[in-house]
Amino acid sequence: MPKRPRPPRQPEDPHRSSHLGKYAQIADAHWKVHRPKMYAQLKANGQLRQALLDAQEHASRTCADMIEGGASSDQAWEVAKDSLYLPTEQDRPNL
Repeated sequence: MPKRPRPPRQPEDPHRSSHLGKYAQIADAHWKVHRPKMYAQLKANGQLRQALLDAQEHASRTCADMIEGGASSDQAWEVAKDSLYLPTEQDRPNL
């Protein structure tokens, strides 16, 4: 049986990945401690992984945009990392 040709691949977005990288891991650890209700709800609804991937994409884009704009890698890393830290549930319970 002849192999069917593969459809052409869509160009990959360098900021989008299905792998939970360092930004997603930082968000996961922070949310688990500082947003436990939100974390539990996302997990129970099967939405945690997607939320972490979205946060990772946002942080990655923030970092890339800042570097492109002339910021140092260290400056961009700090701002991108800080974007993952949501306010605590005591500060913003309905986030």
